[in-house]
Amino acid sequence: MPDSELRQLADDGSLQNDAALRMQVKRMLSDARSWPFVENFAGQWLDLDGVDAVAVNPEFFPKFDNSFKEDMKQESMHFFAEVLRKDLSCLNFIDSDFVMACGQKTGTTCKPCGDHTLSSSSDLIVE
Repeated sequence: MPDSELRQLADDGSLQNDAALRMQVKRMLSDARSWPFVENFAGQWLDLDGVDAVAVNPEFFPKFDNSFKEDMKQESMHFFAEVLRKDLSCLNFIDSDFVMACGQKTGTTCKPCGDHTLSSSSDLIVE
């Protein structure tokens, strides 16, 4: 549902201007109300519900806890949101210089980690 600002710009034809339209898209994506779009789009595109169906062999991964699966899903959604909200290249989905770290290492929030935010990738290792 459009808010009053978007409705006014649509009514007066301002959204026909590329700069105004881009500004409104950025404004809407930066709003917390865009999170359901991220969850639904990334969740379906990446089949994140399928993560729960993956069996992890405790013989090979004795420290794996099923709660990591939720972190894995959150990291994927937050990565998608980072690319979307910062208007980054879609090539980041293939080859990126950052990841999103959630859960055990970072607390309850996700944050970007990579060349531009951490000194080394060893900061991401979960002991």
